[in-house]
Amino acid sequence: MDDLERLANHHNPLARTLSTRWEYPIDLMFVSAEGELLSKLNSFKDFRNPHRDVGQPSHIPWGGATHEEVFLKHLDLNFNSK
Repeated sequence: MDDLERLANHHNPLARTLSTRWEYPIDLMFVSAEGELLSKLNSFKDFRNPHRDVGQPSHIPWGGATHEEVFLKHLDLNFNSK
């Protein structure tokens, strides 16, 4: 994040978009060529079926759609991938 914020402070539009929209722990962000945020997926909020060996916050239940299903549905809904 330090490098990203440094670039954002030097008027880099992509770095500025990513640094202002980033959330813990990790985001997959889809941005336009102009640096505009199009959509994002957050590893805790959107991927709710982690492997049992991976840590999981207590407020998010185990189970649900697989990571692949979530990712592909996100692409379909946001980018009309058909």
